Order: sequence, then structure tokens, then C-alpha cells
Amino acid sequence: MIHEAILQFGAATVAAYLGLDGPRDTYLKAQDILMACHGHQQKEAPGVVFSRFLYYLRYCELEAWPGTV
Repeated sequence: MIHEAILQFGAATVAAYLGLDGPRDTYLKAQDILMACHGHQQKEAPGVVFSRFLYYLRYCELEAWPGTV
């Protein structure tokens, strides 16, 4: 996904959006950005995660049109 974002917006813009430190010209390709990203795990209650998932599903629902498909 990073590669596609770079193609569409440019590496400097993607790096800025991700909040990466350093000068913008440091990030020229996807590998540079991926090496600078350092994530972490966060423990959350299963109910909270499931609630978020259900909330996300609201955006995936499609409006049904009357008639045959």
C-alpha cells in the first residue's frame, strides 16, 4: 500500500502524513518509509475491538435497490 500511496501522492507527502521525523527528502522510496516506521502492539479488551469492527461494517453496507438482481 505504501508503494501505491507514493505513486499517487509522492514519498515526501506520505512520510509527512505518517508523521515520520527527519527532512522530507530523506524518504525517496517505499523501503525508506517502511524502515522508518516503528509500530507497537496495544492490548485492548475483545469487546472494544469487536465494537470497532461492527462500527466499520456500517460503512461497508450497500444500499439495496428494489427489483431483481
